[in-house]
Amino acid sequence: MNKKTLSIGALVFLMPTLTFAQNFTYLNNWFTQAESWLSRLITAVMVLMTLYFMISVFRYIAEKDATKLKERRASVVNGLIGLFIAVSVWGIIRIAGSVVGTQGNSAGVGLVCPPGMSAYQSSTGGSFCK
Repeated sequence: MNKKTLSIGALVFLMPTLTFAQNFTYLNNWFTQAESWLSRLITAVMVLMTLYFMISVFRYIAEKDATKLKERRASVVNGLIGLFIAVSVWGIIRIAGSVVGTQGNSAGVGLVCPPGMSAYQSSTGGSFCK
């Protein structure tokens, strides 16, 4: 049942590509949209991590009870470590992207044309072979 559902889902997803033969514009648009959503998600997670860290700092500063002070300090340290790791991984990925040469490129699927044909860019952003 699970394999059948997966096969039908893949077929439905790839149907526009199959019906338009060599036109991969549908797939390119899907990857571009996924890249945009992922970028927004990463930004939202970074903002939430920064807010958590700032709230932890304010709670640490406002804490009067000496027994809860250690708990608040641990929360601040954990938030700082998490923020440092997230920013470091993001920076390493950006550096690797610029070294490899993929920085600023979309995540779309490149169009491969048959021998004797060349790839062209249409005014709507899609590619085609001619």
